[in-house]
Amino acid sequence: MGRKRTTNIHLPRNMQRKGNTYYFVKDNVWINLGHDYPGALIAYSGLVGERKGVKTFADVAHEMLETRTADLAPATLALYAYNAKRVLPVFGHMKLEEIKQSHVYRYVHTRDGNAMSNRDRTFMSAVFTYARNAGRFDGTDPTKGLQYRRKESPVERYLGDDELRMVLAAAKPHIAAAIVVLYLIGCRIRDGLDIRVEHVGDDVLTYWNRKAKKWMDVEITPALRQAIDNVLALGRQVGREFLIERLATNSRRAGPYTYAGFRTQWMNALAAAGIESATLHDIRRKAGSDVETDDLAMQLLGHTSTKVTRRHYRAKKTPIKPTK
Repeated sequence: MGRKRTTNIHLPRNMQRKGNTYYFVKDNVWINLGHDYPGALIAYSGLVGERKGVKTFADVAHEMLETRTADLAPATLALYAYNAKRVLPVFGHMKLEEIKQSHVYRYVHTRDGNAMSNRDRTFMSAVFTYARNAGRFDGTDPTKGLQYRRKESPVERYLGDDELRMVLAAAKPHIAAAIVVLYLIGCRIRDGLDIRVEHVGDDVLTYWNRKAKKWMDVEITPALRQAIDNVLALGRQVGREFLIERLATNSRRAGPYTYAGFRTQWMNALAAAGIESATLHDIRRKAGSDVETDDLAMQLLGHTSTKVTRRHYRAKKTPIKPTK
């Protein structure tokens, strides 16, 4: 029997991480699974097939991550992997029926980070739901009846017009052009990076909204047309697949950006502009804040109601009018 893990305990059996690369390791044979954790899980599941002898919360959590790689968004898988790092050291050794509502309450109540504690509970709920659906567990999900949630303050960071101009001036030209397109469309960054050239028509730009699971049609206004033309003018002109692409270098071909790669470019531009505490998500929040009404913001952002729009995306402050 192998030694018990002391690091990377969120990884399933026989998976190891060395540097930035994940490996499947068995009988002294190391099989490269890639650098991306969700992608590594897909490759891992193809090697091990169905897991047997599930007993603990950690076993079921690993099985869920391996099994659901096809129907969960990469961002969700990445978040669940981070949740696993926090949750498994506490609950991983326990059988599912041993985890009680009081245990979950104590964890959520005392764990560091209000928002992430709530996300940890969501991850645990997903594990229990999978366990019931897969026939691994027929008891009561201790996360469901818990009438408690850590208070989360809505993020109110608004990227001002002057700040945006400073970022655009400091960014590489093709990154600056891409930021303008993402701002005008108001889409999530990952969705914007997936837009292909073929999705850009004469009058409408279409992109896939992963979270809502629907295609979004955005009218191409003169401003958006100019922004699109600026993006397409930079980079390869032949064989281009994606609207937003990284430029070719001596060591790397042109091609689509990963979220992490584009975020690095964004952070470099922020640093050069001397702007602190702004995230890529602030581009979308600015888009939702700069349209005139909540209803227009809801339509632009692809929300089904104005509740989330008002709480998280209407961050622009309206000055109070003085007494006449």
